[in-house]
Amino acid sequence: MRHYAAQMGLIVEREFIDAETAKTTGRTGFNAMVVYLEQHPACRALLVEKTDRLYRNLKDYVTIDELNAEAHFVKENVALTRESRSSEKFMHGTRF
Repeated sequence: MRHYAAQMGLIVEREFIDAETAKTTGRTGFNAMVVYLEQHPACRALLVEKTDRLYRNLKDYVTIDELNAEAHFVKENVALTRESRSSEKFMHGTRF
């Protein structure tokens, strides 16, 4: 992830690890990340291993979308931004 960030010219401000199961509601790492992004409006890029590591349910998907942040899914080689084509957004929704 750090190698990808360096290649893309991104600075890693903070790292969040979420190792909790999807069986229970609420994830400490995800919630801390959302709070951080709400408090730091200049930080608008997320680096994530792959789609299923970021979203566990529809609420997570909507929460990230409302933050107006771009998401880089490193293993999937996808960067989803507001400028992404509708076909890219569609495929991302399918992966979700």
